[in-house]
Amino acid sequence: VSGAGGSLGDTRTTDRGGNAEAKSLPFGKYSGKEKKAPFGYIRNKNSFDVTLSSSGEAVSYATVDVPQEPQKGRIKFRKLDDRTGETPQGDATLNGLVIGIYDKATGELVEEVKATADSNVVESDLLKIEYPYICREIKPPLGYTLSDKAYEITIPYAGQDVEVSLV
Repeated sequence: VSGAGGSLGDTRTTDRGGNAEAKSLPFGKYSGKEKKAPFGYIRNKNSFDVTLSSSGEAVSYATVDVPQEPQKGRIKFRKLDDRTGETPQGDATLNGLVIGIYDKATGELVEEVKATADSNVVESDLLKIEYPYICREIKPPLGYTLSDKAYEITIPYAGQDVEVSLV
C-alpha cells in the first residue's frame, strides 16, 4: 500500500482465505498493488486506489478486492514419422490427425484437438496447470497408422507473470 508521492504505507501477505489487513494508516489517499500472486495464478498488475477519511467520529474502513486469474496451459503436439523420427515427409501433413486429451483421474475426454491441412503442429486450447492429463491419438492423419501410445502430461506453473504455460 503506497501513500501520496509513492511512499510505502504498508506491506502485507494474505492468509489462506486471501485476506489481509493493513496497519492503521493516517487519513489520505492510497494505492494498493499485488506484488506476488498465489501459486497457480497470474499477478494482477493493476493498482487499486482507496481513500481513508473521517466523518465526525466514525473512522472509515476500505475493502479492496483484487481479481485473481488462474494461469492456463497449452499443449502443442507434433506427430513424427516412425522411420525418420522427423516431421512428415514430402507432401504428407497432419491433416486429419485428432488427439484426445483425457483427465487422468476420471478418464473423461476433456478436449479433442484436430490438425488442419495448413499445420504440422496441433495445439490444445487452454487447460488447467499442475493437473495430470493423458493424451492419445484418436484418429491418425491420412497415410499414417493409429498410434496406441498414451502420454501423461502435466503442465507446469510458469510463474506469476506468464499468462499461458506451454508444454
